[in-house]
Amino acid sequence: MCSSKISRVGILLFVHICLEMMDKNQSFDPEYVLSIMLKQNFYLMWSHKLYTFANLVLLEYFTANNAVPCADFADYYKSLKGEESVQEEFDGLLTQLKNDLALRKYLCGETKERGDGVTHVDSFTRENQFIVIPKPKPMYLWGFVLQHKIQQIVILNEEIVDQDNFLPTKNNPIEFANVDFHLLSEDDSDHMKYLCVKISDSSVAKYAMPTKYINMVILKGWKDVHALPLPSDLISFWENSEKQRKGPWQTLLICKDGATFCGFYLAIGYLVEKIRMEQLVDVEWAIRKLHQQNINFYLQKKNYRYLLDAALYYLMCHSNYANFK
Repeated sequence: MCSSKISRVGILLFVHICLEMMDKNQSFDPEYVLSIMLKQNFYLMWSHKLYTFANLVLLEYFTANNAVPCADFADYYKSLKGEESVQEEFDGLLTQLKNDLALRKYLCGETKERGDGVTHVDSFTRENQFIVIPKPKPMYLWGFVLQHKIQQIVILNEEIVDQDNFLPTKNNPIEFANVDFHLLSEDDSDHMKYLCVKISDSSVAKYAMPTKYINMVILKGWKDVHALPLPSDLISFWENSEKQRKGPWQTLLICKDGATFCGFYLAIGYLVEKIRMEQLVDVEWAIRKLHQQNINFYLQKKNYRYLLDAALYYLMCHSNYANFK
């Protein structure tokens, strides 16, 4: 058996032994478990990275216990009508986030945020699916697109594109480092705007960059993080942007500060994907997932309620999920 397979077995054994200890003693000692395993076979847990991952699996097991089956969520939502019950749930989440952050810093060190304000964020199923940045200068945007081979851009504040030369137009393409950006098509709806941009290399070099196309999706009318769009509008925008992506490529996600507006978009994605794939509603998990990757994502009690409203709306519109126990 190769070392990679032994390591996978080691992670399962580590988690299993810790959970057995917890069941018998109401506590467990991960370092003691690690010492036992290393005496048996070094390759069962041969790196700190594996040990960290195994501890994070345990952390998820002990904290991810507030998911509600889709069929029960309407009743759960009704039980939270009073503000006291919402406050109690929210306070419990804040405590959980504080403990979660402390343990992850101890195990993993820094978050994914870089010094230049760029944050790589996982989607529900793919690592580093999104690159989140604050409002960029036009030339920085197109240079970033070329550097990271971006094929989709999602912009959450329409005012960002009002900068001069931020977007190409039909009559005025943008040129950057011998590369031309041409607007091929533009489509407007009530709440969003779609653009297709053609990127072509204008140089005559032998190894010129092949022509490619970028999809851009822009949410209209969201100017203030304190004045949220309707849950239905943000869910519709998320679903349409996912359809536009058409592949496994990274999405460049842009908002004014590179955190708060993007946080709501990502949280909606986590909620919807968990409903679709696991038939569970877990608002707290969605928020924890965001904070694990960038602690600057915005959180208040009313925003917690907003995500609950969004989950209920999605289930009402997709009654097939609401029947899953």
